[in-house]
Order: sequence, then C-alpha cells, then structure tokens
Amino acid sequence: MKDTKIIFICSPYKGFGFKKLRNIRYAKKLTKEAIRRGYQPITPHLYITKVLKDWKKKDRKTGIDVGAHLLSKCQYMLVGTKYGITSGMQIEIDTAGQMDVEMLNSTHNKRDILKAMRDRQKMLDKKSQQQQLKIAKKLNKKRKIQESKRHLKLSIKYLFSVVKKEA
Repeated sequence: MKDTKIIFICSPYKGFGFKKLRNIRYAKKLTKEAIRRGYQPITPHLYITKVLKDWKKKDRKTGIDVGAHLLSKCQYMLVGTKYGITSGMQIEIDTAGQMDVEMLNSTHNKRDILKAMRDRQKMLDKKSQQQQLKIAKKLNKKRKIQESKRHLKLSIKYLFSVVKKEA
C-alpha cells in the first residue's frame, strides 16, 4: 500500500448566515486542495456539526474531543487562515503542537499561520485590556463611593461633636 499522508483540515466553522456558509465553502475548498496534493483529508467540522450542536457546551466539548482523537491519527494539519483563527481552531492548533503534527498553511507558508495566531493574540490582548479597563473603572467607582461614605461618616461625627459641645 502506498504511503498514506493523512491530513487534518483546520478552518473556521462558527458564524451566522453568510459567514457560516462562507466558512463551510472554505473548508470544502481546503479539503479538495488537500486531495489534489495527494493527502487523505479529515475535515471533522464539516460532518460532526451535523450530529452535534455546536452552541451546546457539552456537544461542543464532545466535538472537540472527537476532533482531537482524529487529529492524533494524522501526520499533518492544513490550517486555513484566510478568515483568521477562531477559538476552536486555536484549540486544534495547540493540540497539534502537543502531538508534533506538522502544520501546513493552505499556501504551505507557516509564517501565515504564525501571523494569524499573533493577530488573534493581539485581538485577545486588546479585549483583555478593555475588560481590565472596565474592571478598573468599576473598582475606581466603588473606591470613590466608599471614600464618599467615609467622608460622610466623618462629617456626621464632626457635626455630632459640635452639637454636643454647644449643648
């Protein structure tokens, strides 16, 4: 039997309306590209999502676990970065890295994968910074309220002491 090159297709799936259709079309295109290159592709998000509900946490986790098991049977991963890297893709990429699966980009350029990962990390960092800023504002607001309460208590104590002295 010829040396089989099994490749895991990693591309975005999530989305609504047009985005979801676009992502499915993209996954099919990557699958076809892999076949043309002589690989035997596994594209779990094209069929597992037909039987599991991606929006249900338990089903999503099950789907990711099934995908990880299928990934363990692969020598390669084809990462489609055209539309960025989603959280599900990041999980698959991290898993492939732990399994020493060779990662290829749809153009065979690993720099594109790394760039997409850096872009995703920047986006997450920006979101994190925004969340931290919101938390800081809330804490600042709480601190100001507590400070105002403390000043009010001190003012009331002072007023009572003045009233006692006059009486």
